[in-house]
Amino acid sequence: SGKTTLVNRALESIDGNRKTVLVPRMHLNSDDVLELLLGELGVQEIPTGTIQKFALFRRHLKDLAESNTRVFIAIEDSVRLGIDTLAEVEALTAADAGESDGASLVLMGDETLGETLREAPLVRIQQRVRQRLTIAALPVAEMRGYLRHCFRLAGGDFEQVFADGIDAILTPATPS
Repeated sequence: SGKTTLVNRALESIDGNRKTVLVPRMHLNSDDVLELLLGELGVQEIPTGTIQKFALFRRHLKDLAESNTRVFIAIEDSVRLGIDTLAEVEALTAADAGESDGASLVLMGDETLGETLREAPLVRIQQRVRQRLTIAALPVAEMRGYLRHCFRLAGGDFEQVFADGIDAILTPATPS
């Protein structure tokens, strides 16, 4: 838990102009992802043809690069997106000679993400990987803080929902 929060905080710490697009936890095909990306970049009139959508997306990436804006595409549950769609996202966001710097990908997922990225259609994503981070389980105090944060974001009050004994539930059981 906390992957999206951690990624958001890391991206917020990057100096300069940036545009972050969050691809939510859902199964999308490549055309859906392209429409989502265009919508998140503020495109009001999305063309119907895939080639036109692709060209428009690349123009937007180029325009953002010319305004010194770095683009980050953060995918919350990369494995759920599927191998074919991940390969399409890589192609959409790759830098190309002279046209655009592309966009940086931030892939989030569970322990199966590394295995998924070893699939043959995703070799280009593997080549683009600059850093990998595995998040360890949070200690009880940090988990309590994280849950409080989530409750605040949702407009709730952690202390009203959970009794004082919640620490026992948050503490991982030790194997016997």
